[in-house]
Amino acid sequence: MYLIQDSGDLNTSYEIFATMVKQGRPGLCITRENPAKIRSKYNITKTPIVWLTKAKGSECPSVDPAE
Repeated sequence: MYLIQDSGDLNTSYEIFATMVKQGRPGLCITRENPAKIRSKYNITKTPIVWLTKAKGSECPSVDPAE
């Protein structure tokens, strides 16, 4: 199990995560950013993503940040 926390540089955190899952390690991305943008930018098409958003009706699983 691994956890990447925001250290002020989100791009670095996402790049480390993307590299790890591309190497075959299991991963789950929980993000406040639009999942389509994350999948496209970091090429993590098979990685499950949960979107922290108040917007309902998304194709991606989502959770209200207040929950």
